Amino acid sequence: MYLSGSVLFLSSALVLGSYGGLIPSSMIPLVLVFRILNEEKILKKGLPGYADYTKRVKYN
Repeated sequence: MYLSGSVLFLSSALVLGSYGGLIPSSMIPLVLVFRILNEEKILKKGLPGYADYTKRVKYN
């Protein structure tokens, strides 16, 4: 989901011919990385069994 959203935003700027729009669009993947890291922290803290799940599953 996050990858397709990043591709969508980056390609939208190109399709619309807005090269200036590439600058804010290129920051979206960086924002998503911080969001993903925060989600993992919250899940490990608030969801019982999630820490064990992440140890058993290779790609979480």
